[in-house]
Amino acid sequence: MKIGIFAMNKDDEDTKYLLDKLRDYDIVLLNQELNKKSAEKLKNCEIICGYGLYRIDKEVLSKLKKLKLICTISTGYDNIDVDYCKKNGIGVSNVPYYGSEIVAEHTFALILTISRNLKKFIANNLKKKFWIDDFHHYTGFELFGKTLGVIGTGSIGKHVIRIAKGFGMNVIAYDLITNKDLENQLGFRYVSYEYLLSNADIISLHVPYNEKNKYLINEESISIMKKGVIIINTARGELVDTAAIIKWLKKGKIYAYAADVVEGEAHIRLFNKNQEIVSKDPYSYYHEIMVQLLSRDNFVFTYHNAFNSKEAIQRLLDTTANNIISFINGKQINSVVPYFNNK
Repeated sequence: MKIGIFAMNKDDEDTKYLLDKLRDYDIVLLNQELNKKSAEKLKNCEIICGYGLYRIDKEVLSKLKKLKLICTISTGYDNIDVDYCKKNGIGVSNVPYYGSEIVAEHTFALILTISRNLKKFIANNLKKKFWIDDFHHYTGFELFGKTLGVIGTGSIGKHVIRIAKGFGMNVIAYDLITNKDLENQLGFRYVSYEYLLSNADIISLHVPYNEKNKYLINEESISIMKKGVIIINTARGELVDTAAIIKWLKKGKIYAYAADVVEGEAHIRLFNKNQEIVSKDPYSYYHEIMVQLLSRDNFVFTYHNAFNSKEAIQRLLDTTANNIISFINGKQINSVVPYFNNK
């Protein structure tokens, strides 16, 4: 089978690593994003793979007539038109577990950035200020004794809880499926969604995105929260109504918003490419909200980088290679959409 790898540079170490794992197979390397135009270069591929940062929509998929399997180098697959794949027999495989520990650690990097006012300190470093006289402007707060509300207690959420307990935090959690053994083992408490919103000092999101939980954090949910709440998002940008976040950041109801992910990332990626932003374009809205967010001292953004550790990337690439090789050998593993021959 011919395998297409997109948006990866042959000189990058992770690309070299993946290519070595797949050295016995026929590879087409596309050193650019996959879109309806560049898809022409992968038209003969039966398998494609790339990081989950790129939209693989109907326009792209319709160009890949021989496609049997998409291997996303990520856990999330909301960037893929799953309905089209299901209707056309195209399989989708992901990497279910690879970075639970590093994303949980990154969550606390964001929390500590807020609690210790690190953004202000770093800004002064960049201005080459050698000292500050008014320390009151940089006063932070302790995590000890604060209440952390964790939404989602899966592989990442449980690590966040474990770290929080090490800081001496009180942890409450909400999940559609509760795990009493985990609750007893880690010493947290499952509560209702409404109770968590109204009692947490810090709220951290650790659930996958789907259409049912779009804007899980919205005007209504924010209205229930404590004044001065902090919201942390290392899950998916679309879980949060960003316009509502901006509104309540300005009014002081939300003390700070720290995110590794933001709404409309596929569009936001265009901003750094010197493309003209005009109102009729779908990404003009996302451009506006990012301009507003980035102008605020109480917003911290890490550009979808929570996963980025040497160990996690190796697990990502190992699992992706295994997904591809297993499919070639007749078995689809880590399937989120099963392949079927519709020809």
